[in-house]
Amino acid sequence: EWEMQQKVSVITCRHLPGGADADDVIVCTNMAGDEVASFKVPFGQDLYGAWLGREVFKMEQRPRGQVCLVDTNGSAFWHEAGSSALESPEPDVGPMYEGL
Repeated sequence: EWEMQQKVSVITCRHLPGGADADDVIVCTNMAGDEVASFKVPFGQDLYGAWLGREVFKMEQRPRGQVCLVDTNGSAFWHEAGSSALESPEPDVGPMYEGL
């Protein structure tokens, strides 16, 4: 249970411009580079807006634990509420490293 509370899955989101006849798309990949989802950008929405976090949260094969979305520069633009992983300057080593 402790491990599940601490796990943060980082998903990289990349914008693919649609051009004149197609919608813009955001393609999301896991740390291994495997595509985990792609979403059409809703009309009038920011490319990396809150809508994207909501869509990832609803994914059928959603990663376990907290989710952090980053752009291709590695800048975090969304993470689930309650996650302290992005807010804490110090790593949380937890009880599994005590006494080593």
